[in-house]
Amino acid sequence: MQLIDQLKQNSNFTNAEIDLANFILQNIETVTKMTIQDLSDNSFVSRPTIIRFYKKLGYDTFFDFRIQLESELKNYNKKLVDSNKPFNESDSYLNIADTISNLTKQIVDSCYNLLDENTLKNIVEVLYNSNRIFIYALGDCYIGAESFIYKLTKIDRYAYMLNNYSYSLVNLHNVKENDCILILSTTGKTLTLESKTIKLICESKAKTILVTSMNNYDYLHKFDYILNIFHGEDKILKIGSLASQVSIIYILNVLYSCIYEIDYNKNNERIENYSVYLKDKNII
Repeated sequence: MQLIDQLKQNSNFTNAEIDLANFILQNIETVTKMTIQDLSDNSFVSRPTIIRFYKKLGYDTFFDFRIQLESELKNYNKKLVDSNKPFNESDSYLNIADTISNLTKQIVDSCYNLLDENTLKNIVEVLYNSNRIFIYALGDCYIGAESFIYKLTKIDRYAYMLNNYSYSLVNLHNVKENDCILILSTTGKTLTLESKTIKLICESKAKTILVTSMNNYDYLHKFDYILNIFHGEDKILKIGSLASQVSIIYILNVLYSCIYEIDYNKNNERIENYSVYLKDKNII
């Protein structure tokens, strides 16, 4: 198996090693020029962890690890679509459509490879068993969150947005132990404990689930569960949230589908009844 594929698969990795693998995948070209200390400083992973990591993957030295990464980089870049600028001015419309299709698949595959079955199972159980689901969606995550909420209503489950500041403060003061809060932030950079909303979320009695691509912030331990995603975008350089929206919508669709599957037959009936209701009201 190629080294890059090993990094994507992240099987039998510790949490620190998963963080390291994600950092390398998002910065492959830069990492091929780094020393161990550079990698440690930028990934927030200790030198001993890095050494154990490349030895686990079968490399005697960091130099060997880096050379293998560099040798795979050329072919990897040929297949990889740039999340920030996926097309150029000379591309035809059909070429652009093909590139966006490839980018979408690339992001979905990357997010899938980051999934841990036990973590996913625990998160689905929390969402399924919660009395109320509250969602705090940052940035472009709001669009995916609204779609997620709408789908849940079709199977008689209800979630509530916390993005209205006054509304969120009132609700957060009344959150119970059998509620859960789903926080969506593609970069994690806008999350700060200085935010009154985030502070209240972390202090609440509810179970907290964070969906993000970042793993190296000190306050992440404040959340009960973390679901990692990948998008590869740069906040400044990207032409739009093409990749990050795909990652959020994909992971929310996974969560919805897993919740749906628990009561599969009953939910099929609910969908049928919902369709009949819409037809009776001449909505469809």
